[in-house]
Amino acid sequence: HQIRNENESLGQWEISKDNLDQMQVIFNEPSDNALNATMTRFWNSWQSLAQNPQGSANRASLREQASSLTASFNHLWDQLAVIQRDTNDQRSLKVQEINSYASRIASLNGQISVVQLSGNQANDLKDQRDLLVDNLSKKINITQQEMSNGSVTITVGGNPLVFGNATTQIVAQFNTDPVPLTLVNPAFGRIYDVKWADDSSTVTVSNGELKGLLDTRDSVLPQKVAHLNDLAGGIITSVNSDHQQGVGLHDHDVANIGAGGGGSVSPVHTAAGGRCGGGGSAVKCKGVC
Repeated sequence: HQIRNENESLGQWEISKDNLDQMQVIFNEPSDNALNATMTRFWNSWQSLAQNPQGSANRASLREQASSLTASFNHLWDQLAVIQRDTNDQRSLKVQEINSYASRIASLNGQISVVQLSGNQANDLKDQRDLLVDNLSKKINITQQEMSNGSVTITVGGNPLVFGNATTQIVAQFNTDPVPLTLVNPAFGRIYDVKWADDSSTVTVSNGELKGLLDTRDSVLPQKVAHLNDLAGGIITSVNSDHQQGVGLHDHDVANIGAGGGGSVSPVHTAAGGRCGGGGSAVKCKGVC
């Protein structure tokens, strides 16, 4: 039992690590278009413009770097959204794997019961079953109890998954809340909930690979996107604050930098489809044109 408990935790943390590694690669991408690089060029462009405010080349360079920074934000957002979509899809696949293991264990339960009822030992069959149970424990939190006829009952969160030679299937269903929960990118659809097939009650997932996917999809990735939104919003606010202290080339008021020049701080992605400012740019340099 201790080994299987460790197996569950191992499954959860392996999945979590794999997804965190993917995110680390995204944020640490060593290219000229990476966020760190584009942010550095963006702020350098502002410094160059401050030294020569009327220079057309400096103004054009700043607009170009702002567009590059926007593209970097959008690229990061897109990649995070894809990881979340993939973890959602993997939950559905894990459910299929769990059902497959449960069915095979139930089949072996039936064979073991028949052998033991005849007065013989079913050691080979039990070894096969133990291996399947070990593999199943890596997918989801389970509790096992051996019965007098040699079969095992396996429960998940107190509900029977395997009992004798029968199983209760679990299913991945799209979220059906009155306001359905969607992925970060609504275009990718709704999230999968894991339910018991017989009564549609929620499966209590507390460990294993399925839990690792759940944590990544519903906690880790939304936090990363929120941090990205905060960073984009912070840049917009900071630039607008300084920018509004100056005037345009012909002494007119400068426009705010952000969604359509309206001064609002928008997240990296909005329901309207605009990212990094809603108008396609986190830092649209309208006031320097």
